[in-house]
Amino acid sequence: MLKRNKWISLFLIVVMIIGLLAMASGCGKEEQPAEEEDASTAVDVDLDDAEEMGKGEHHFYLIACDEEDDQTAFSIYTNEKTVGEALDDLGLIEVEEREYGMYVEEVNGVEVNYTEKGQYWAFFVNDEFATDSVDSTEIEEDAVYMFRIEQAW
Repeated sequence: MLKRNKWISLFLIVVMIIGLLAMASGCGKEEQPAEEEDASTAVDVDLDDAEEMGKGEHHFYLIACDEEDDQTAFSIYTNEKTVGEALDDLGLIEVEEREYGMYVEEVNGVEVNYTEKGQYWAFFVNDEFATDSVDSTEIEEDAVYMFRIEQAW
């Protein structure tokens, strides 16, 4: 009887180990979904038709997306060093100066309200979400900057 209980215990341990190994072998092998391009960050306007604004040595493009994701392109010329300074000088953005820099409230005449609607202006550099604020982003020649309304909540 004692010998039989040992065999049953050994059998159960082996079954448990096999089950754990089977579960562990499946971890990390989950098929990764294909990375999809976010269509709303793609430039849907012809930059050759962009409205020219300003004067200066530096040049870049601004794409302003409204709530329906309709895009308006601007070809910006400036002597400023940062995107924020250039856009603020040209009146394309309205900002509130805060402790950590500019907070963009309005782009191309379209205002968003974070407090009431949970919306904010997301800032992109060459189709990538910006890692710096607009007033910290130094102008890169012929770069494409974009503002798009995002929903926070």
